Amino acid sequence: MPNNMENKINNLDTINTLHGIIIHSTVEEGSILGHSKIEKDEPFFIIDSTDITGSTYVSACKEEFPLFASHAVKYINEPVLALFGPDLESVTIRGKQIEIDYQNVATTESESVLKPHSPIEYMYNDVDSFRTPQSSSFSATYVDEREQSVEESYTKAQAWVEEDLLYIRVPTQWPFHVQDSVASVCGRTKKSVVVINEGHYTAHDEKLIWPSVLASIASLAAIKANKKVILYSKAPTYKSQTTITRETILDEGKKPIAETIEVEIDQGAYPLFSFEMVQQMIAGLLPLYPIKAFYVSLRIVESHTPPAHFFGSLGYTPALFSTEAHASALARFLKKNPANWRIKEYNDYNERKSVIENMSINQLKDLLSETVEASDFARHYAVYSLQSQKSQHLSTFLNYSRGIGIACGAGVSGFSLDSALHRDSKIEITLDNNNIFVNSSFYPSKKTKTLWYSVISEELSVDASIIHSVTRETSKMIDSGPEVLSLDVARSIEMIRQVCSVIKSKRFQEPLPISASVSAKSTIATPTTKFISSNWGCLTLEIEIDTITLTAFARRVFARFLCSHVMNEEQLASKFRHVIYSTLYTFNLIPIHKNNDPPLIDIEVKSSKESNIPSSATQALKAMVYAAYVSALSSATGKEITSLPFNSTLNIHFGADS
Repeated sequence: MPNNMENKINNLDTINTLHGIIIHSTVEEGSILGHSKIEKDEPFFIIDSTDITGSTYVSACKEEFPLFASHAVKYINEPVLALFGPDLESVTIRGKQIEIDYQNVATTESESVLKPHSPIEYMYNDVDSFRTPQSSSFSATYVDEREQSVEESYTKAQAWVEEDLLYIRVPTQWPFHVQDSVASVCGRTKKSVVVINEGHYTAHDEKLIWPSVLASIASLAAIKANKKVILYSKAPTYKSQTTITRETILDEGKKPIAETIEVEIDQGAYPLFSFEMVQQMIAGLLPLYPIKAFYVSLRIVESHTPPAHFFGSLGYTPALFSTEAHASALARFLKKNPANWRIKEYNDYNERKSVIENMSINQLKDLLSETVEASDFARHYAVYSLQSQKSQHLSTFLNYSRGIGIACGAGVSGFSLDSALHRDSKIEITLDNNNIFVNSSFYPSKKTKTLWYSVISEELSVDASIIHSVTRETSKMIDSGPEVLSLDVARSIEMIRQVCSVIKSKRFQEPLPISASVSAKSTIATPTTKFISSNWGCLTLEIEIDTITLTAFARRVFARFLCSHVMNEEQLASKFRHVIYSTLYTFNLIPIHKNNDPPLIDIEVKSSKESNIPSSATQALKAMVYAAYVSALSSATGKEITSLPFNSTLNIHFGADS
């Protein structure tokens, strides 16, 4: 980063810097009649919708939401105004005195009305034609509850104007969206807005959209006051609630032949990325057992809750959860061992390949067999099935009840291959005398960056130590799109190889520096599928339920993975172990650990030579833990549990009957 830019950043915290907070709505629906005013002699000022000189909306992928609620409130905690003053403490105290007057009745204002959305359908062949007198069916509903992140520290957006340029410093997963949003809201050109991306860590994509809101508000304040501004926020990120109802039609031999699915996705007050969410859900909803007809209807619904979109996943995880949980439930319905049933029934079929292309299904079957043998799944499942058939299987005499579940799947990452954001993503590489610079607006993980650098090192025959990333500001960066696209390692590596190929063709032919860039759309002409996966995973989870407190505990997890181009199998296994632990703790599923016990998680990762392009398995792994958990609960209790309880207490499922 140039020294003059360093000086601009370091000079932010001066006596002339203003500090601000956002005042949110305290009702979920109603008209805004007005709010408290600031007296002229007070060292504070307010920014609200009347201060916006450009667009009053922030948009993403052709969907939008208001920067401030102006006439009506659509959800609780919706931003209504921002308060700025000389320091954070005094602003926080003064903010508690700000009153907003509401008319708490249904309003006809467009900002407050929940809008209906037409369902999106995907199908092949006619499901109803397979309903015959000889056929039967099995149905179940799977619920992935709404969830939110916990923000323990402030996210800060800093803004100041200098030499006709508006500078923004904010941690963001999408710096060019911040630039676009600020330019649109403030009525400025994009070139006059410079975004400096701070280092950040996000567990649930907390820095994808909200930084654009903070930056836009901070910019309005900086322009109005002609001073440097810091805006503070602890707003959480939300996951959509998903309800999936599946009906599987079975032929007279009890083999699945058709399936119909109804999906309802509650995205809160303002849906975002809804089209891409539908694409990812379809990929996760298609079962691994071949079916001759398939129909799915996906409906986005609005509610008076904060907008929900990315949360470490954009639909693939809950979809795959329902698919794998349904496979286990279907096997139990047929009185079959869920592992053996999968090995027998899972197979490739063309309709699925047109949506998600994965490694050979035989490799998954081998992985299933290995996991089943390592976990002794057959014996445990047989014992726990007999236990659950007893009338008093939750007897307090034994003090515990146990169950075991299994799930598997293929991982996907990034956006669908035909997404506009995916196609337009760019990467640039510059070869200089003693350095190579990688230009991307992504803030890639250490693992992804190491992989990129190793590919460049190999392709250009250079030492990885001379490879660097460009300055993290939009005036220097190339637009690669949202950071979640960097998770599609397969595509980014293909782009890097293509850029390196161009540089090699010019090397020793043209003077240095030599630069070349490529967009994702040039790496694949016409996609024949929506997603490409180059890994398989399989997992078993054994649980124990305390029959006094009805609290579930994790006993053992066995996980096996086959992934392409694994650079370090131990590191990847460590990452997968962390994902499993964090997902278990999502449900407060506490491990049982006694002295001399083996480790909770037995995990093995193998590298496949079938492809040299890897893909992420994180979303699929979370789905496998979800599905194995509800299957284990069903095994332990003798009841079909098909929703995800986000606490370990099972009273809600059994009540007095337990």
